Amino acid sequence: MSPLLPHGEAVVVCLSVCLALFVKTCSAAEAECDNMYDRYCRLITPDKCYFSYNQRLCCRTCARYNQQLSHDTEEMRCPYGNRNKSCESMETNLCYNIYNRYMCCATCASVRTGMPECRYGDRDVHICPKVDSYMCYDSAIRKRCCGTCAKYDTGRKDCRYGDLRYLFERNGRRYSCEAYVGYFGYRRCRDSRERFFRDTCCQSCHDVDRVRQWYRRSWFY
Repeated sequence: MSPLLPHGEAVVVCLSVCLALFVKTCSAAEAECDNMYDRYCRLITPDKCYFSYNQRLCCRTCARYNQQLSHDTEEMRCPYGNRNKSCESMETNLCYNIYNRYMCCATCASVRTGMPECRYGDRDVHICPKVDSYMCYDSAIRKRCCGTCAKYDTGRKDCRYGDLRYLFERNGRRYSCEAYVGYFGYRRCRDSRERFFRDTCCQSCHDVDRVRQWYRRSWFY
């Protein structure tokens, strides 16, 4: 009678045997996986492997495509890449549509941003390139152009998207926040009573020393 193994060793041996059997089974399956019609299988494109009869006829070809092109995600299987050739020229914002994600699964998987609320970047590729940073304070713009606004985000809670678009009048002329701070408004940035000015020109006030230095140099040109 063979001696009993301790519980831990028995589990390890069992797992080793099971793994060996699994590898052997897989290897045998791969060895049996071959193309039934080589002449036909040499002509099929990866998207044709989504049809079950092609998977059977061209098992080896489809297995090779699967290794090269698989883009499976937690949301959707994508074993053979895009299901449509036009996906390569598709605008990325179309990936927000579930049907487009299904048809162009590889393209959509490759452009994912990693941001949960902005998974495929801007939702409007025509308007968003024209959006200025201050516009991102509007929640509707921020949602529509989430990718653009993410680039503008300063990371500061009190001045997330920089200066607001506001013109200050002085001596009959109008100045943007940066120009006003640069020429003569820097004291207002440091005055706690100037809450409106500091909030409106938060970016320029934050960089007040750099702004003043730049405008001081411009006086000599």
